[in-house]
Order: sequence, then C-alpha cells, then structure tokens
Amino acid sequence: MNPENVGQALFEQLMQTIRRPVELQAASSRLWWDGKTHVPPKGQGAHGIVKSRLEREAHSALMEGETGDILARLDGRMDMLSEKQRLLVERLLCSFKRQSALNEGFVGRSSIVIEAAAAAWARAREKQDFAIFQPHLEAVIGIQREQARFMGASPDSVYEVLFQGYEPGMTVTRLREIMDLSLDRLQALYHRLVASERVPNAGFLSGDFSPGKQRNLGLALLHTMGLDMEAIDYDQSAHPFMSGQSRGDCRVTTRFDPRYLPMALFSTMHEGGHAMVEQQTDPMLDWTQIPGFVYSLGLHESQSRLWENLIGRSLDFWSYFYPQLRVLFPQFRGVLIGDFVRGVNAVRRQPIRVQADEVSYNLHVLIRTEIEIGLLSGDIDVADLPQVFADKMEEYLGVRPANVSEGALQDIHWSIGAFGYFPTYMLGNFCSGQLFHSFCEKIPNWRREFDIGDFTSLARWLGENVHRFLPVATLDDLLVRVTGEPLNPDYWFEYVEKKMDWVYQ
Repeated sequence: MNPENVGQALFEQLMQTIRRPVELQAASSRLWWDGKTHVPPKGQGAHGIVKSRLEREAHSALMEGETGDILARLDGRMDMLSEKQRLLVERLLCSFKRQSALNEGFVGRSSIVIEAAAAAWARAREKQDFAIFQPHLEAVIGIQREQARFMGASPDSVYEVLFQGYEPGMTVTRLREIMDLSLDRLQALYHRLVASERVPNAGFLSGDFSPGKQRNLGLALLHTMGLDMEAIDYDQSAHPFMSGQSRGDCRVTTRFDPRYLPMALFSTMHEGGHAMVEQQTDPMLDWTQIPGFVYSLGLHESQSRLWENLIGRSLDFWSYFYPQLRVLFPQFRGVLIGDFVRGVNAVRRQPIRVQADEVSYNLHVLIRTEIEIGLLSGDIDVADLPQVFADKMEEYLGVRPANVSEGALQDIHWSIGAFGYFPTYMLGNFCSGQLFHSFCEKIPNWRREFDIGDFTSLARWLGENVHRFLPVATLDDLLVRVTGEPLNPDYWFEYVEKKMDWVYQ
C-alpha cells in the first residue's frame, strides 16, 4: 500500500473508533445543559447519577477501544496526513494522554461530586449562604488536585496541569508574564476613568424591561450576528453559557434581569459568539471531541468577547441596531444613540464580573486567577474564601461586594471544577483585539457594511481564518497564522484606550 494511503487509512480508522465515546460524551453534554436549564431542584440527585453513568461509559469506550494504539501509530506518520488532520491528531494525542491517566472510578466519582457542588452553589447563591457550598467546594478542590496528580503533576505544578487543559501549549510562567505586564496598565486606566469628572450617564440601562421583550431582543441580536437560527436554542439559566456539540445544535442561554437590560443583551452576544464558532467549524472536525478534548479556550473566548464588546458596544453596531431596540423598549426614544453607546461603555466600580465594563473585566479575571491558584496550592483556605475574595475586590477595584452572592459565589466555574478557566477570558480579550485589528486591515470596507447591518464579512472572515482551525490550533499558532505574531496585548490596549477617549470626551 502507498505510504500516504496507510496514513489516510489509519486516520479513517481513528475517526470510526472514537465515534462511540464522542457520541456518549455528546449525550452527557446535553444532560449538563438540561441540568442547568430545566431539571427541578429535587431531580438533581437522579440527574447526577445518570450523567455520571454516561461519563463513565464514555471514558470506558475511549479507553477500551483501539484509540490509543491507532494514535501511537499515527504519531510516527504525521507526514502522511493533511495539515488539518495532523493538527487534529496532535490534539487527540494530548487529550487521550490526559484522559488515559484517569480511571473509570475516578471519572464517575468526579462527576457526582461536581454535579452535587453545582446544585449546592445554586442554592447557596440564592440564599446568600456560603456555608451551604463550602464542603462541596472543598470536595471539588480535592478532586481537582487528585486529577492533576493522576496526570503527573507535582505539588508545585497542579495549577499548570489544570490550566493546560484549557490553554494547551501555554505555560503558567507565560501566563504570569502576561498578567504582570498588564496589571499596572489596566489599573492605571481603570482608576483614571472611575475618577473622571466626565461620567457617562448609564441610568437609562436600569428600569422596567419585560423578560419576554428581552427574549425577542436576544433572538434579533443572534439573527443580526449572522447565526443560523434553525440551529440555535435560546433559553435562560442562572449563569449564561453556550453548549454546542455540533454545527446543527447550539444551545445559547442567558439571564433576563427585569431591572437591568445589559445583563441579557451582552451575555446573549457573548454566547452567540461561542455558537458562531460551533456553526463555522470545519465539517471534518465533526464528532471528534473525545471525552476531555483539550483545545484553546482563550481562542474560543476571543470570539465571544469580540462580538460582545468590540462589536456589541460599538457605535458602528448600534447605528444599525438602535432602532430595533427602541421599538421593543420605547423608553430609549429619548436617549441619543451616542449617549446610549457611551452608557454601555461607562467604566464603574462594579462587583459583578458578567456585568463589568471592558476595562475592569480583566481585573475581575486577575482576582479570580490569583485566588484559584491559592486555593489549589493550599495558601488560601476554603473557609476564608469570602473574606479573601472581598479583600481582593477592594484592593483591585475599590469596591466590596454587598454579600457573598456578589462575591465568592457569583461565578459557577469553581463549582463545576473549572479551575484554570478564568485566565482564558483575559487571554480571549487580548486575542480579540489582535484579531479585530487584522480584520480591519484586510477588510477595509467593513464599516460601510456594518452601517447597513451586514456583518457577514466579519462572520465569513472569522470562519475562514479562525473558526475552521480553532478546535485544533493553539492560541499562539493561530495568531501567528492570521496576524503574523503571537499574542500581543498592545492591540487590545490601543483599541480600548482609543474607545475610552471617545466615551469620556
């Protein structure tokens, strides 16, 4: 057989072999979505048992098949594959190595612990009672440390191993360099703006906003972004998220606050950005995300942050979309478009991350990243988390949360074991600025198209240059491919500083 044909035959065999664990994982993913949107409180226990069973079955199907053997044989035949096939095999090798370190018993136990913790977090957040969540968080942290040890972590590298599950190819040393280089610049900009005498009016963003009309607004936003609406489900949850297993089934959720419009407005565009990645991924990559599939969350977050902020908070976007907002909410007829855009960009001392402006958002992320590193290392006791969180908020943002639900309980991430996820939001912000700069250079007429509500050039450019490679590329490799250089936060800082000069003029 021709050597190239050997490589292609092995690749096809690999695709067939991983299909069953991928399908089982897809079913588990749908149960996760169901648990966050529709399962009643008393059904969470039974729901968790079923989900745990599916995750154990998916893990067993992956480990008991020929996947490991085929991957090992392909590892020495990469030159026989196409570029995208090679990138996929590299991702699968990395993911399989991590998963093969875990046994079925641990996978099932981990699923039950996390399912219980997520339910406890929701109760604790509602009742503003950290004691409800504390023992569950301690159990989750124990599970996370155990997982990292299975994967070869030393006591000093637990966070590194977990972080690379969300950002393959990036070390914690590199992450800390980015954080250290950005912190002073972020704080200087933030404190200058919150101290400014020219404070944009944002009072009109609070008021009476019917959840039904907000839902209609969200659907219109998703449509305007260019998403295939026949492949979108739009629901609500305590914490907005997007769950997508295929290009034809993307579940977008948001939270409708009847007194504050930006919550649903911008979280919908954020999650819509995630959905666009799923809808525009190369068909070759369908049904390839095995249990524990590792890909760049920073790249994925760059797409959600790009649509939420660089588009969603821009004058260019609202020049087209503002009339639709005024139809649904007539109270904005007395608000000039420039005042509206300045209002949604106003920098303020905000305790809630998902409601934060672009400037303070990265400071929110830095707070959480420092804290989760401390929780995993043992430098921070779980019992002290509410106090530590509030102190960090005051130190970095000059504001203390009014209660624990505004503080240590405001995010779902730690309850679901997503330690290492938070820094990908900051990386995504910086990446979005770099990618949008490249888009503007290469599509010079973009503003003329945006003025008439045509965002297809952006969606198409992202699809061709980012989305089709995103599941298999590392963050720096993709940025070099598209922009010519690895991650450079300067592009984001230049963008946001220019915008804030206009907002505060």
